[in-house]
Amino acid sequence: MFAAQLIGTFSGATMSFLVTWWMFTSIKNICHPELLLVGSPWTCPDVNMDSSINTMYGLIGPSRVFYPHGIYSSVFLFFWVGAIAPVPLWLLSKAYPQKLWLRKINFPIIFTAGAYIPPTTAMHYWMWFFIGIFFSHYVYKNHKVWWAKYVYILSIGLDTGVTVMVLVASVTVNMADIYGVKWWGLALDDHCLLSSCPMAPGCY
Repeated sequence: MFAAQLIGTFSGATMSFLVTWWMFTSIKNICHPELLLVGSPWTCPDVNMDSSINTMYGLIGPSRVFYPHGIYSSVFLFFWVGAIAPVPLWLLSKAYPQKLWLRKINFPIIFTAGAYIPPTTAMHYWMWFFIGIFFSHYVYKNHKVWWAKYVYILSIGLDTGVTVMVLVASVTVNMADIYGVKWWGLALDDHCLLSSCPMAPGCY
């Protein structure tokens, strides 16, 4: 078991390094969204997020960004929100045990999901929300046999389909600077200035 994990970790790390090296040496203007064509997927949101975090904690220092001298010191109030929010929900579920939907609200999951917003955008969350509600509520409630038999296969199929499509599109049309038809959803943002630059003039 240890040998299998060791081989898998080594091969995965090696392939990741080689693919990253190939991308940075062959894709023009990668990780520079201002120089890329509209709709280009090579914006490197994870890399930019890691760079911002390293700068914030290593160069500036958390005390100048957050507590006690930072402009985001009020963020620490949400520690109290996270600790207190489940309490009234628990009391309501005890007072109204017939309301089963109260037990399905999970604040730790809701708040933890928010941690993925950078680099994930709000548009991703709406898609996850609609698909999750449809299959985990409507289909489960009205077609439980079908749900029990196919829901995990469907989940794997959706994930695999997206992965295969990204791979095919990346090594074919995207490499030729073709990113799709021009429409509202082509730009990889939330169409909201606040989402990318909350401190821009007029946004606060």
